[in-house]
Amino acid sequence: MSTYKIMNNSTVIGTLETCADGLYTIFTARCEPVLPRLRLHVFGEETHAYLGLMLPENGALYLRRRLSRLECAKLPAPILYAAGENSAPPKPEAWRPAPDGTLRRAEGGVLFVAVPRERVRVPGVPRHLLRVIDGREYLVFPL
Repeated sequence: MSTYKIMNNSTVIGTLETCADGLYTIFTARCEPVLPRLRLHVFGEETHAYLGLMLPENGALYLRRRLSRLECAKLPAPILYAAGENSAPPKPEAWRPAPDGTLRRAEGGVLFVAVPRERVRVPGVPRHLLRVIDGREYLVFPL
C-alpha cells in the first residue's frame, strides 16, 4: 500500500491510497470538501494524469477507482502527490547531501533519496528511476 498527499495550493487537504487487488490497483481518495467537486489528478516530476472526479460522501470528498496495469502505465511514475488540475504545485525543498553520499529531498509530503548511479551495480535499471542532478546521474527512490 502507498499513501500520497492530496494538495490544494501547497496545503494538505487529504490522502490518496493505492493498494494491489489481484491484477488491478485500487486508488482511494478522501479529502476535505474545499469545493463541491474536485477533478483529481496525480502528479509526477514532469507530467500529470487525470484520475477521476471526487464527489461528496459523508461530509468529505471521495473517489475510488480500480485501474488495470495498462491504465496504471499511463500515470506518472513515481507519483509525487495528487491535486486538482489548476492547483499550484507544492514548493520542493532543495536536495540535501547526506554523509553517505546520497541526496535527500522532500516533495509533496514524500521524502526522496537519490543514490549515485555508479554506486548501484544492478543491470537494467528502470528509466523512470534515473535523474540527472547537477550534471551527475542518480537513481531516485521514494522513502
